[in-house]
Amino acid sequence: STCQGSYNVHIELPNWYNLQPEIPNEYKNYHISMVVFGRYGDVGPGTYSGQVQHTNGCWSDYSPVLTIADATPPKPTLTAGTLTVCSGATTTITLPDWYGLPNANEKNYHIPGIVWARTANVGAGTYNGQVQSPQGCWSAYSDVVTIASTSCGTGGSCTTPTYTLGTTTWAGCNSTYTGGAWIFASRPDTYTPFVQWNKTSKAWSATASGTMTSWTSGTSTSSTWSSHPCPSGWRLPTLAEFQALLNAGSVWRAAAASGYNNAKAGRFYGSGASTCTLPTPNNCIFLPAVGSRSSDDGMLWDQGSYGAYWSSNEDASKQGCYLTFSSASYNALKCESKKYGPSARCVK
Repeated sequence: STCQGSYNVHIELPNWYNLQPEIPNEYKNYHISMVVFGRYGDVGPGTYSGQVQHTNGCWSDYSPVLTIADATPPKPTLTAGTLTVCSGATTTITLPDWYGLPNANEKNYHIPGIVWARTANVGAGTYNGQVQSPQGCWSAYSDVVTIASTSCGTGGSCTTPTYTLGTTTWAGCNSTYTGGAWIFASRPDTYTPFVQWNKTSKAWSATASGTMTSWTSGTSTSSTWSSHPCPSGWRLPTLAEFQALLNAGSVWRAAAASGYNNAKAGRFYGSGASTCTLPTPNNCIFLPAVGSRSSDDGMLWDQGSYGAYWSSNEDASKQGCYLTFSSASYNALKCESKKYGPSARCVK
């Protein structure tokens, strides 16, 4: 075997008649089909046969076919853990292990400008790679993979990429309340505090069971949010923005779903919902099923199987409106008393 484009395999026919170099036109007595009128030649991958000519001018039958195998690997596919990373963050790109070569032979893989190895952790940029067969043949380069960079939520430790749908940018994580301020949670699959309509100076426990003391005191009747439970520069979604998110599609994932890395149950929303994984989803966001708190007494409802997220809109009856979902493919926009306690996911 040899590599495509190489001509380094020497083939030759036997010198049946012991013709000497000084005999004129010696090599016209030998023929390697499609290669040369001669006794030998250097060839690449292909099939070859030859014949010899008697000094009386008669040609022999062709020899059995000799096959020189092509040891060039097929064009590989370079894969990436995600096609979008936060600014300054990395993802893993990987070439296929065509030949089961051990780690000691990782020099048989090349990601140009990055590493002589099968895998690399890279940031935003364009990448391709090639693999080498044990015979030393290099493949063609893979198609280029582009890793995009996006700004992730600020005002907290969330490093999950944002998701842009139309002209709306969705934060990668829920809002949480720390030190008297609303910031982003560290991960999207985190149970975060509940908030009542326009009462952003108070966050209610994400996990405490039972009723909440003073839950109904000071209920807001404002038709709008005078402040949002969001970091600076962010706001609550409108019902129209929630509807666009619903239209983009969603997939429920149980807690710790294999291959999706979500510690809590919830829904992936967006055009990439069916294939999204955490902590760096691509073309989607993850809304955890935090549950909600009852408008009557703040009782925690259905955590782990249900989620509710405030919008910035009220209905004609002055009720606050929100997105709701459950594990049973239940996606809807509803409105309820402003004493109700959903979660918050912000946009800009």
